[in-house]
Amino acid sequence: MSSNRIVVTTPTGNIGSVVVERLLASGTADVAVIARKPEKLSEAVRSRVTVFQGDQDDVELVKRATEGATALFWLTPPNYQAQDWRGVYVRSGEVAAEAIRANGIPHVLHLSSAGADRAEGWGPVSYLHLVEKSIDGAGAHVLHLRPGYFYENWLTQVAPMVAQGQAFFPFGPETATPQIATRDIGAVAAQKLLSRDWSGAGNVLGLHGPAEQPTFGESARILGEVIGRPVELVALPMEAWKQGLLGMGLPQAIADGYEELMGAIGRGEKPAEERTAETTTPTTFREWAGQVVRPAADAFGASAPGAAKA
Repeated sequence: MSSNRIVVTTPTGNIGSVVVERLLASGTADVAVIARKPEKLSEAVRSRVTVFQGDQDDVELVKRATEGATALFWLTPPNYQAQDWRGVYVRSGEVAAEAIRANGIPHVLHLSSAGADRAEGWGPVSYLHLVEKSIDGAGAHVLHLRPGYFYENWLTQVAPMVAQGQAFFPFGPETATPQIATRDIGAVAAQKLLSRDWSGAGNVLGLHGPAEQPTFGESARILGEVIGRPVELVALPMEAWKQGLLGMGLPQAIADGYEELMGAIGRGEKPAEERTAETTTPTTFREWAGQVVRPAADAFGASAPGAAKA
C-alpha cells in the first residue's frame, strides 16, 4: 500500500473531480474514491483509482475505504430531496468522525463554506458548522476550506436568461458576496492534500475568488454580454422566490434553508475570513461565463421550442 493514500469523496462532482485529476497528475498519491455512481468517472480516471462504491453516509463503507489513509477529502454531497436537511449534515459529520477515529487518519481536508462560523441563520451553511465541529473533535489535523458563492449556481438561471433576458434572486442587483469557480476550489484542495501544511484541528482557509468582484447585478450584465442578449437581475420578494423553489418540487426543509442563506447574503453579511493573496483565486467571472455559461445557453437556445433547425 502506498505511504501516501488519499481518499476523495464526491469524485464525480465539480470540485471532487478536479481534486482527483490534480492528485493523479501529481504522480505522488495513491488515490481512492468513494462514489455512489462510479460509472460517472471517466475510464482514464477509473483505471487509476481504487473505487469504493456506495453512499457516503454508510459508515462501514467509509471506514473500509479509509483504512490506511494518510489524508481524507470530505465533502457532504447535496441532497435536494431531504425532508430533514439538517439531519443530512449531522449524519455526514458523524460518519466522517467515526472513520477518522477508527483508522487514525492523520490529515483531513473538509470542504465547508463561507459563513460556516455561524451556528445558525445561514441555512445549509450553518449545518456545515456542525460538520466542522464533528470533524474537529475526531483527533486529526483538520483544515476547513470556506469558499464563497459558486459561479456554477448561475447555471440555474440559464433558461430565464435566454428566454426572458432575466435572472431572478430574492435581493437587489447591488448585492455582493465573494464568488468563485469550483475548479479553483478543487485546485486549492488538491494542493493542500498534497502539502498537508497544517496541524491541529479547527484550521480555516477562506477562498474568495478573484480580487475584482462584480455585484450580482453586474454579474447578470456580464452574462448578458457573454450570451449575446441583455440580462437584468430581477429582485423578487423572498416569499415569491421561495414559492418558486417549492413549485420546482423541492421539499419545505430545502426551501426554508435557502431562505435563510439568501436572506443572509441579501443583508450583506460578509465572510469572517479576510481576503489575502492565499484566499484569492484566479478565474474571473467573465472568463468562467464564456467557458461554461455560453455553451449552456447555446444548447438551451438550440433546444427551445421554435428554435431554428439546421
